[in-house]
Amino acid sequence: MPIQHVAVDCEDCCIAHHWSVNNIDDLADVVALVIAGASFHAEAVIADIVGRQPRLGTAIDAAISKLYIPPAIEKLEKQPVWHRDGLLFQAISWVAAHLQKSNTEIIADPHVIKAHKGLDGLLLNFDNDSVCLTIFEDKAGDPDDLIHKIMKEFRDLESNESYKSEEILQGAVALLRMHRPPGWEDMIYDSFWLKNRNYRASLATLHSHCTEDGAKALFNNFSKSVQGELTRRLGHVMGTDNVRAFFRSFAALVITKLNERKATEEAA
Repeated sequence: MPIQHVAVDCEDCCIAHHWSVNNIDDLADVVALVIAGASFHAEAVIADIVGRQPRLGTAIDAAISKLYIPPAIEKLEKQPVWHRDGLLFQAISWVAAHLQKSNTEIIADPHVIKAHKGLDGLLLNFDNDSVCLTIFEDKAGDPDDLIHKIMKEFRDLESNESYKSEEILQGAVALLRMHRPPGWEDMIYDSFWLKNRNYRASLATLHSHCTEDGAKALFNNFSKSVQGELTRRLGHVMGTDNVRAFFRSFAALVITKLNERKATEEAA
């Protein structure tokens, strides 16, 4: 298990967890598959299912091109660097969600777009013949600044004034039609109900944000943006010594994993 969920007491702000990376090498291997568009095989790896290796072909080169940043740009810390970090963190978030999901939950496939401005992730729970959507917002960067952007997104979604609303509904219907849980046709109508939504804010942070005090400070406005039951508010943090430095080294490791797969395919 590359990531372990550690509960953090955040009182009535949200249900909070800290993602502890147990094995960075295993995490990079799964994320490499996600970035290359092989999320089906990534799910099998997460579930410890041994099966055929996918033949990724030129998808490997395409994935590397999304992650490789020329050294000069790295030093200048231009905007494309953050796009790369965001893509990697959304893949990590997808892996973390799979490691925590129950048998009555299904998760939308992750996107592999470098500068995606749409929906970061979607989880659908169809327990007790009803449906509930969990909407993901994943951010890598300055957490104290980005948390405000996440909370604004959630406020807009709560009032149904977000440009992501149609993407959320389309994604929910697609998941229901694909997996067809019992009563799925009725669930399609319920998925349009605003009260059937939970919200999951995930941030790459510093280790100081992973403490009880740090998490409370980070998520202190969550209950104002998303009112109602505590279960509607999920807060996740992944602590690092330095967010930029972590993703710089992690990107290099993921690229190494992709090159290893390329070499194996070429040798076959």
